[in-house]
Amino acid sequence: MLRIDTTAMALMEGNFDGDPSVHSRANFALQGGNGSERAAVVIIELEPGEALGEHTDSPEEILLVLDGEVEFQIGDEISPAVRGTLAVVPPMAPHSIRNIGAATARVAGFFPSPTVVATFAEPVQPLGERVLVFGEAAVVGA
Repeated sequence: MLRIDTTAMALMEGNFDGDPSVHSRANFALQGGNGSERAAVVIIELEPGEALGEHTDSPEEILLVLDGEVEFQIGDEISPAVRGTLAVVPPMAPHSIRNIGAATARVAGFFPSPTVVATFAEPVQPLGERVLVFGEAAVVGA
C-alpha cells in the first residue's frame, strides 16, 4: 500500500523574481517517481496574499481547496473558492492560485497521469527553470 501523510510531507519553496507576491510551498505527494502508476497529486500551501505563479500543466488538473480562501484564475476566468470547492483546469490552460484569505491556504491538485510537465510564466526560483517535469525520479528542467 502506498500511503502518504500530506500534513507531514516536506514542501518545496518556489517564487518568481519578477513578482514578489508569487511565493508558494508545494510538493507532489503522489507521482510516477514515487510509485503512482496512473495519477499524480500535488499539495500547495499559500500564505495570505501569496500566489502560485501562472503556469500550464500537460494533463487536466482537478483543484480542491482543503483549507482557506483562494482565487483561481483559469484562462481569463477568475473565481473565489473556499474549503471544499473543486475547479477543473483543462490541459495546457494557463492558471494560477492566489490566497485571498487571512489564514494559510492549502490546495490539492489531482492529475490523471503519473507525469506532469508544468511550464511557468517565469523561472521558478531557486531552481531557475520555467519547465518542470514531475513523475520521474527527480524534478528536472526541460
